[in-house]
Parts: sequence; structure tokens; C-alpha cells
Amino acid sequence: MGVQEGGPTSRGIIEPYWMGLRRRLARSFPDWDSVQGLEVGFVLRIDGDISYWNKSGPDNVRFYKKQKEITLDLFMPRSAWDGAEGAQIESFLKDVTRRGFELVISRLRKENILTDEVEYRRRIDEALKGSLIQA
Repeated sequence: MGVQEGGPTSRGIIEPYWMGLRRRLARSFPDWDSVQGLEVGFVLRIDGDISYWNKSGPDNVRFYKKQKEITLDLFMPRSAWDGAEGAQIESFLKDVTRRGFELVISRLRKENILTDEVEYRRRIDEALKGSLIQA
């Protein structure tokens, strides 16, 4: 999971949560890019003072058949982190990640690439269970 932060303020607030999410996803999907022969890339885009996208949630699913790659952007508006409690930030990140995985699963199903949807859902549940900070 890559991250594009909109400024230094968001970094200090969000970093512990997205780092925990990244660790959890890496543990739950150590072979994600090799299971289907695809590279899967999520980019969390966090609105801030310098850069902002004015979007919320998962968007921009792109499937590149030749490159064997699928990518997705996860947008986090400033309102989801500025002045928010830790539990709210964590809840937002878990929700947007789960919805993002649903879009990826849907696209893989459409391309007739998905082999074990039940297993992917189990891994998603595993990754998003518990606190991200303690990951």
C-alpha cells in the first residue's frame, strides 16, 4: 500500500494508522501478488493543506492486463481525520479498505481471474480485525 499525504499535518495524525494497516495487509496477503499472478496496488490519498482530491472512499480501479496489474485509490478527505478521534480514523480506514477490496474482487471476477473469493474475504476480515495501532 502506497500513501500520498496532502501535507505534514495529516502525516503526524494518520501515519500510525496507515502503517498499522499496511503491516496487517502484508501479514494477511503475503502472496497476494503471486496468487493470481497480478501485482495489486492500493494508494491511500489523504487530503491536506498542500494536496487534496476532494473525494472520499475507494475509486479508480484500473486493470492492466498486459502488465498483470490492478490498482485502486483509497481517498481520505480532511474531514475524516482533522479533529477526529483515533477510533474514527481507524474506522474510516478499515471501511474504505474493505470497500476497496470489494471493488478489486468485483473486477477480478469480471475478468475471470478470481480463483478463491472466500479465501480473499477471510484474509480481508483477518487484516481488518482488531486495532491498527497495535498491528
